[in-house]
Amino acid sequence: MKFLPFRYALISCCVLRAFSVSQSSNKLNRLLTQTCGFLFGIAIAVWVLRGFGILGFMPGGVIWLLFLAAFAFAILSYMQKTWWRF
Repeated sequence: MKFLPFRYALISCCVLRAFSVSQSSNKLNRLLTQTCGFLFGIAIAVWVLRGFGILGFMPGGVIWLLFLAAFAFAILSYMQKTWWRF
């Protein structure tokens, strides 16, 4: 029974390591989600301002690129949250 504290130390070390990895994963997911929201918000703002004629010089392709980038970050955030286990 003298090896029992070593087992608990080993288990607690593994649990703490998994918890720290989970925290970094949550930080990455938060960053991806915030970037997605930021790009989507900018795309909506540019689209509305272009509709009012304030940003009439802005090409429509830029707006589409902003929407596609926001969509790509949303997919990456979803993949990181559900499929990537690291």
